[in-house]
Amino acid sequence: MRIAAKSLSGVQAFGLLGCMICFGTGTLRAQGAFIRLGPSAPVTASALSYNFDAEGSYFGRGTAYAGNTFVGDITEFAGSADFVLSASVSEFALLRFGIEWQGYSWDPPATAPIPPSVQGLALAIGADWQVSPAVLLRVEAHPGIYSQF
Repeated sequence: MRIAAKSLSGVQAFGLLGCMICFGTGTLRAQGAFIRLGPSAPVTASALSYNFDAEGSYFGRGTAYAGNTFVGDITEFAGSADFVLSASVSEFALLRFGIEWQGYSWDPPATAPIPPSVQGLALAIGADWQVSPAVLLRVEAHPGIYSQF
């Protein structure tokens, strides 16, 4: 009896791991530690908080064409993670600073004119303003490196 075994490529292994561990979205938010500014001062919450998000997705298998030319069958995986610190600067404003990563992998055939993956590593810089009790305005910039790492 013969059993044919096929090894997984790096992209397939990344996608399988992403599907098993974080198929969907995971979020962790926390307020900083409680602090006391002096022996007789009341205990207050820190003005610093953080947010950690991680996502992983498997989009499936599809057929790719470049015009009328068949490129091949492609499997797509995506993942992202970010860690952002928020500092309260007033009752109505927060400053945000962090780092984020995004990755897209396709596992194309070797002859396809498609890169195997595209990734981005960026800073998250921004601010939140409480405009009214029902409206929060967020302004963000994401300068970084977006390429085939």
